[in-house]
Amino acid sequence: MKSNLGRVLLFRVGPKDAEAISKALLPFKVRVQTISPQQESLPLGTLAGLAEDIPVPESANGELTESMMVLCFFSSKELDQILLALRDPSLPKISLKAVLTEHNKFFSPFTLLTELSKEREAFRRQREENPQDGNPQDGRPRDGSPRDGSPRFRG
Repeated sequence: MKSNLGRVLLFRVGPKDAEAISKALLPFKVRVQTISPQQESLPLGTLAGLAEDIPVPESANGELTESMMVLCFFSSKELDQILLALRDPSLPKISLKAVLTEHNKFFSPFTLLTELSKEREAFRRQREENPQDGNPQDGRPRDGSPRDGSPRFRG
């Protein structure tokens, strides 16, 4: 994907919350853009400012039912720093976050929201079915031991 100045797309985020997020991200020199409901039928790549010709998604119809954030054109290090800054408890919580990719740049915001909601539900079910398991992000039990039950330390 073409390198651009970092951009954060906000969907269904009110003006005060968008302003708070913008202020928190000032040190990163990123562009924070609030997407209006009228723009929600456009592909994510178009909303992010990609110059290439991206067709309007067929599955563009549907209304966003919750807030969402899409982070565009950041390195892994920048993403880590931005996500850390967004953990500030004084900022509004936006549970659904995604990174713009070569694959999802063709999605409508509604399609992305649907996919993120499915993933969140799958993680929730996994936690309910395996409460003894730890963090679903690293897949290890809470005590830090390997999933296969082998000892944590060998010696």
